Amino acid sequence: MSIFRILIPVTVFISAVLGPLQGKNFNKLIAGANNALMIQQTIEEKDIDLPTEIYDQLSGEIYSVTGCGPTSAAMVLSAEKAIEITKDEAVTEAYAKGYYYFAGENFTSGRGVTLENIQSFMGEYGVETEIDHLWYDSAAGIVSKVNSKLYAGHRVIIGYYSDHGFLHYSVIYAKEYRNGTNNYKVADPWGGNELTWTEDKLVEVLNKVSGWDASTFEGQVKGILWIR
Repeated sequence: MSIFRILIPVTVFISAVLGPLQGKNFNKLIAGANNALMIQQTIEEKDIDLPTEIYDQLSGEIYSVTGCGPTSAAMVLSAEKAIEITKDEAVTEAYAKGYYYFAGENFTSGRGVTLENIQSFMGEYGVETEIDHLWYDSAAGIVSKVNSKLYAGHRVIIGYYSDHGFLHYSVIYAKEYRNGTNNYKVADPWGGNELTWTEDKLVEVLNKVSGWDASTFEGQVKGILWIR
């Protein structure tokens, strides 16, 4: 159901209740609703490009299969806060601080890190972040939240189930609005690739994660993280 179908009957009802003596308040209310709708449309339709160098977790001194989380954090810290940090530095520091789960020898096996681990790691650099696990959000809610972070100038670290066949982290850094839909540019640390996701793809990769609360590692990976 569109917001217009909701707004029209509510408008008629408020007008009947407030009466002519409350015309100014009524007009303010309707103006506020219209402004909110315009802001939402602007967020959805705006092209956004937040330049981000794509780091490759598989290159460098450390071959880090489980290094997508720290690598994504390094991309965001470098691009958004101008903090000079390499992929190797991020992976080794995250491991040294105890943020890895069963990383295995040379970071080539095991689970890796949770969104909360990434948050703690970025906090080591004095950067405050927020997390939304999106456990129960609708498809529209997921799209709206990601759009709002990009619109505010924040790159988004996303924890999801990748086409590579495992839990993964990447960075959403741009959005193009074309033909009534959004397409997202994604910096994928796995090989240092740039991906393009539709709205449907964004929702799909998130909802493929089997965890739906904090009781499992999968549930702690799922969601988005951004700088405050």
